[in-house]
Amino acid sequence: MQDLGRKVGFDIRPLMLRHSYAIHTLLLLKAHPDIRLEPLMYVRDRLGHKSVQTTMVYLQQIERLLGAEALSMMAEFDRLYGVAPALRTAAS
Repeated sequence: MQDLGRKVGFDIRPLMLRHSYAIHTLLLLKAHPDIRLEPLMYVRDRLGHKSVQTTMVYLQQIERLLGAEALSMMAEFDRLYGVAPALRTAAS
């Protein structure tokens, strides 16, 4: 993670990656209705939350991010890591 941190210019911490994963995955799944997964339940299971209420915190974060910045981040994340095809494969 230190190498990645040097590349982007700030420290990367595991919790940052966890939160980024949750938010970006929710956004991507919502943006691709052809992927037949319930986004909140999918992310809940991946993060190991017992209660969906815990995962719903990320929806509040998304509400704050919605707009041009969120769409830009989602597109950039997909461009960098190509996650949309992987999610489609996971849904099959």
